[in-house]
Amino acid sequence: MSAENATEVIAKALQSPIPEAIAKAFTSPSSPTTGLAEYNLEQGARLIYPIDTPLRNMIPREVGQAGVQANWRAITAVNPNEEAIGVSEGNRGGYNSYTEVDRYAKFVEMGLEDYVTWKAERAAGNFQNLDELAVQMLLQATMEAEEKVMLGGLGATGLGTTPTPTVANSGSGGSIAAATYNVVAVALTFKGQRASSVANGVKLQYTRTNADGSTDTVSGFYAKPSNGATTTTTGTTSSVTASVTAVPGAFGYAWYIGVSGSEKLAAITSINSVVITALNGSGQALSALATSDQSTDSLVFDGLIGQMIASGSGSYINSLATGTAGTGTKLTSTGSGTGGIAEFDAAIESFFTNYRLIPTDIWISGADQKAIKALILAGNTNAAVFFQGGDNEIKAGARVRTYTNPIGYGNPDLRLRVHPFLPQGTVLFTTDKVPYPLSNVRQIMKMNLRRDYYSILWPLKSRRYEYGVYFDGVLQHYFPASMGMINNIAPG
Repeated sequence: MSAENATEVIAKALQSPIPEAIAKAFTSPSSPTTGLAEYNLEQGARLIYPIDTPLRNMIPREVGQAGVQANWRAITAVNPNEEAIGVSEGNRGGYNSYTEVDRYAKFVEMGLEDYVTWKAERAAGNFQNLDELAVQMLLQATMEAEEKVMLGGLGATGLGTTPTPTVANSGSGGSIAAATYNVVAVALTFKGQRASSVANGVKLQYTRTNADGSTDTVSGFYAKPSNGATTTTTGTTSSVTASVTAVPGAFGYAWYIGVSGSEKLAAITSINSVVITALNGSGQALSALATSDQSTDSLVFDGLIGQMIASGSGSYINSLATGTAGTGTKLTSTGSGTGGIAEFDAAIESFFTNYRLIPTDIWISGADQKAIKALILAGNTNAAVFFQGGDNEIKAGARVRTYTNPIGYGNPDLRLRVHPFLPQGTVLFTTDKVPYPLSNVRQIMKMNLRRDYYSILWPLKSRRYEYGVYFDGVLQHYFPASMGMINNIAPG
C-alpha cells in the first residue's frame, strides 16, 4: 500500500463513528485459544513413543510358503551309541546309527486394526494425514507385539500344572490371625506376568470382540493352579512362607491364601517363593481362575521360550534354587578373581559338552544387567571403574557388553544384550548360526512366512475408513538345543 493510500485509509477511519465497546487499544488475549491471535501449532503430531524389536530385527524373514504348517526333519546325532571303529582283518565294520526327529510349527495370522472417521479426517485438514498415520502406527504396534510373541509366546507349549507349595508359618513378622489357611500358587506366563498385579488380579482368559463383530478367545496368562497346602497359625502376628519347585518358562508366581474355599490373591513374585505377612481381603478370589492350564494361546506361535521348554527340545534350562523364602538365589561369582559368573560358565560348559557349540548372545533384562555388572566388577581383582579422558575429564561407571568364553573353543566372546521386554529374573542364550559343516541350514532360526506385513483398507460399511495390518507365518528354529535359559534369578 502506498503512503498516499495509507493516509486516506486512516483519514476515513478517523471520520467514522467508533462504538463505545471497542474504543480502546487492542491487548494480547488471555489464552492461546481466544481473542485475535494466531494459534501457533506446528504441523503434524510428534510421535513420542519407543518401538523396540531387537529379535525381529535380527531374525531373517523368508516369504513364499504354503500349507497349514512348516514341517522339517533334523538329524541331531551321528553314531550316538559310539560304535567302535576298529575292523579286523578281512572283515567289515559295525553299523553307524543316527538320531532323527520330525518337527512342525503351525502357521498363524496376527495383526491389529484401526479406523479414521470421515469427520476426523476433515477436522485434521492439512495438520495431519490421519490415514497414513493410522497405518504407520498399526505397523509399528504390530512389529512390537510380534517381538513379544517371538520372545515369550506359548502357542502350543504350555506350563502345565503349578507344583504344590511347601508352606510354613511363624508366630511373628506379620498380622495374620490364628486359623488354618490354604496356600495355592499359580505360575504366570510371560504375558501373564506383564498383565497381572495384586491390585487388579491375575489376568484372566477373555472374549475379544473383533473389528468385524466376530469374537475370539484370548488366553495364555497362567498355568493350572497348584493343589492347596495348609498351615495353621497361632496368635495375631503370624506370617506364612511358601515355595514351589520352579517352573521353566514361568516369569512369576501368584500366591493365594485364605481359609479353604475363600483363598484370595496376596502377592505376586518374580521368584518361586514368598513371605506373606498379611491377608488381602480385597484381593482376587482364587475361584475366579479356571481349574485347567490356561498358559497357551492358540492364536500365536511358540516363541523362543516356548520352543526351549517344549518336550525334547534339548535346550539348556537351569532354574536356580529356591533359597531363602522370599529372597531366592542370585547369580554368583566364579570366585576366581576374573569377574566370571558361575551360572554363565556352567551354561557355556554344558553347550560345549553336549553339542560342541558356544552361544553367540546372552539376553538379559535391564535390572539384571545392572546386577551382573556389579557382580563382575566385585569379582574382578583388576577392575577399573574410573577412566580418564581428554582434557583431564573423568568418565565414571561401566557397562558389560561381552562375556568371555571360558572354554577356549568356538567364538571367544558372547554378546551381552539387554532386551526391553525381558523381565528381571530370566537370562536367555541364543546362537545366530549353526557351527557344524554341511548342516544344510542357512540360518538357525527364521520367520517362515506365507505372507509378510501387508495392510488392507476394508470396504466401507459406515462413514469411516477401516484399516488392518497383518502378517502370516511362524517362528521356525532348526536347533532349539542351541538355546538356553537361566530362570528364577532373585533380584540382584
